[in-house]
Amino acid sequence: MRNKLAAMVAIVMLIVPTVGHATLISHTLDITASNFVLIFGGSLPPPVSPLMIDFTVTLDNAGDISPTTTGLTVHSFNLPDAVQFTYNHSSDLLILASVPFVSPPGGCVNLPNTFCIFISNFSTAVPFASLANQTTSSGGVWSAQAISTRVVPEPGTLELVLSIALAAFGFSQRGSISDAEPLAESRPRRAGIAPDAR
Repeated sequence: MRNKLAAMVAIVMLIVPTVGHATLISHTLDITASNFVLIFGGSLPPPVSPLMIDFTVTLDNAGDISPTTTGLTVHSFNLPDAVQFTYNHSSDLLILASVPFVSPPGGCVNLPNTFCIFISNFSTAVPFASLANQTTSSGGVWSAQAISTRVVPEPGTLELVLSIALAAFGFSQRGSISDAEPLAESRPRRAGIAPDAR
């Protein structure tokens, strides 16, 4: 049974795509940034805190990507600011912002009513937001001191893994049922009573 289970795990590992071998990368991320401190400019109005955005980006990580909305879906965002992204191939850095630029090392233009989020290690299984800034209507630039990143599993990947796991469980149970003795032969006979000779 252990050999069967090991074989099923090996099959799962071959079927589930790994980020290291793929050039088409897709992540759904839920980012929350809070505890903003003023970097420069006016302190009024204060920034929105927490800043929360849930989005999906699909891109080809083979090269740099200039500012675009192609491949970007914003599921929810609690700011009215415009959203687009750039991608820097050499640093594996996605910049999600109102006015991003890709020229090395990449960054954002801090115009009034804009935001900027740096997402490091985007092509890996664990991308994370390493910087989150807001620029308010007065031009005050605020930087978050607390940032959390949640990678939302892709529905297709979850369904595939669960289907394979369920099939492996059913396969292992099938083997244990066929190994059981038939019910009629497993009944004990009472001592001293001969079987019916009819």
